[in-house]
Amino acid sequence: MKHPPELQAVFDAIEQGGPFASIEDANRVLAVHMREYNTSPPAELGGLSPDETTQLLHGDWMTRGALRLADTLTLEELAKAAMLAETA
Repeated sequence: MKHPPELQAVFDAIEQGGPFASIEDANRVLAVHMREYNTSPPAELGGLSPDETTQLLHGDWMTRGALRLADTLTLEELAKAAMLAETA
């Protein structure tokens, strides 16, 4: 299976860092690399990191996620929002 270049770089760095004294050591190294990967914005995600993309896709628009709608907006105000025009 071919991995995205950024993810393959994580696998390569882990492989080059071994052998590990324990599975815990390997997991610590993996966690550091994955944290870096998940917070870096690759071009194929439109400049968003995997963490930001997850927030955008799974946010509820009210309490969590990258986009929030104010509960004070009226339906008339929402009707004028170009971003929501194609959602119906």
